[in-house]
Amino acid sequence: MLQSFQSFLEVSADMHHRCWSCASHLSAPQRQSVSARAMLRSSARCLRVVSGHLAHRSRFIAAAEGSSLCRVQRPGRFDGSADERRRAPMCLGRVSCLVGPRGTPCATATRTLHLSSRRSAPPALLWLLTKPLQKLVAMILGRSLRKWWQGLPQDKRALLREWASRNRGRIAMVVLGIGGLSVAFYVTHLDETPLTGRRRLLIFSSEQLTWLSEMEYNETMEEYKDNILPKSHAAHRAVALAVQQLVERNQDVAQVASTPWTVSVVDLPKANAYVLPNGQIFVFTGMLEKVANADQLGIVLGHEMAHAVLGHAAEKASFLHFIDVFSLVFITIIWAVLPRDWLSALGHWAHSQAMQLLLDMPYSRQLEREADEVGLKLAAKACFDVRASVAFWEQMHTSEEEGVTLPEWLSTHPSHEQRAAHLQRLLPQAIKLREACNCPALASLDPRLMLRILKAAITSPGGRQALAPSLAAVPILPVGVATVAEKPSPGGDRITSRRGTGPEGQ
Repeated sequence: MLQSFQSFLEVSADMHHRCWSCASHLSAPQRQSVSARAMLRSSARCLRVVSGHLAHRSRFIAAAEGSSLCRVQRPGRFDGSADERRRAPMCLGRVSCLVGPRGTPCATATRTLHLSSRRSAPPALLWLLTKPLQKLVAMILGRSLRKWWQGLPQDKRALLREWASRNRGRIAMVVLGIGGLSVAFYVTHLDETPLTGRRRLLIFSSEQLTWLSEMEYNETMEEYKDNILPKSHAAHRAVALAVQQLVERNQDVAQVASTPWTVSVVDLPKANAYVLPNGQIFVFTGMLEKVANADQLGIVLGHEMAHAVLGHAAEKASFLHFIDVFSLVFITIIWAVLPRDWLSALGHWAHSQAMQLLLDMPYSRQLEREADEVGLKLAAKACFDVRASVAFWEQMHTSEEEGVTLPEWLSTHPSHEQRAAHLQRLLPQAIKLREACNCPALASLDPRLMLRILKAAITSPGGRQALAPSLAAVPILPVGVATVAEKPSPGGDRITSRRGTGPEGQ
């Protein structure tokens, strides 16, 4: 059978040569005739079909060696005879290979045969991935329109103005129609935020962003592969235990119970922690230096997990996608209307800054406040001391007073002072929720009071100089976190939940 198939490939090569000969032997008058043009089209089709099969020759042979069931789907046997040579192009497109049991067709046809499975970005994310290119295209389009208009004679410009004036009603109808479609698109893509019930635009789902999350996770692990702490390290165990406590005590939240939470601790001084939409938690040791105890660590992790539970990544991407559509129109108009390139560049920059200050940053601050609220509830149900949330942000505010800080309206996050005040207003409700979950009573020593006493001591005359050596000697792993890390984990290095599934430390 393999020899017969190789013979078939040799015939295909012969037909490849005959197709070229058929096309090249025609004279110029003959090429202009209808029949000759039809023959050329037929030859071109022949070339495309045969070339496609020759390109996959090695793959066909490999498939034939792996199975004795390769055949040409037509009556009789292909034996390379002259009669079969004349009919060969007719059957080139009907070759199939049976690689399983007899009667089981291949999963792919000849032109879709691949050695490995394909993975491509979800179509809804293509717009998100090509944002820089879209803005460049808008700039080029606007500039081209300006150059085209500047090159028109005055009489043609007058005719175009007259046409626009005469059809201004139709133009207005088109603009209104586009606006109506935009409103309809917005309304039909409204969704309800889990836990809070807030209405929001949602074009991209969390499932679609999982593809990007996996890419980001792999890139992050590759970037920090030399800095990832082992599972046996005290810092990793402290974070894993805090996550385990949050997961086990919030099993009634569907998004918490269904997410495969994992933990990675990066040994770098960056004060940062974040959670990817697919539940991958990254905590830097620089953030562990900022928290004073396990309760503050639970507050920070609850906030970051709340972003994933609420689907803020998909929501933010959807919001920016909707805004970017109109932004591209404005960028095109800016580059088309302003008479000089430097003026267009200045207008483009001003437009981008205005979009960030008026839309992007306020929206991000709103999402951060919502994550603070939901994260506080997750921490309360997990029996952390919710008063530590106010103490943590007051502590952060105190530490930043010496440096230069941006005003809140220039940041994507609320100021530390505003976050502490917001959480202070939410504390009574969080304490009641904690009591309803049968948590142990709160310690009599309020962490907020402790922080105020420390702050008063620091701000007193000579207080900062007296406390400076002890402040500088704070260990990388706070005492409270280290104490929690020494407690045995019920599941070893694996974080378990009441349903038997939970994050595994990475």
